[in-house]
Amino acid sequence: MLVLPMLAQAAATPMPVEQARTQISFEVNAAGRVENCVVTQGSGHPNLDAKACAIAVDKARYVPAKDVNGKPIRTANTLKVTWRIMP
Repeated sequence: MLVLPMLAQAAATPMPVEQARTQISFEVNAAGRVENCVVTQGSGHPNLDAKACAIAVDKARYVPAKDVNGKPIRTANTLKVTWRIMP
């Protein structure tokens, strides 16, 4: 019976979380896919920086921009990713 109050107290106490931020730049092609991703500001965690681009290339899909004639075009983009690292 004493376990429940202890669990409630543990759940109410926030765990310290480290944050890291990665900035990436990339192009969105005419099909809405990410290409040419590069890390422009590292987080200090090279594995997270590489993962930011890998996720963008593998998973991100955009509605491509269009030119004045309505034709999809390539655009440049920048994205900041905030990582929350649990101890």
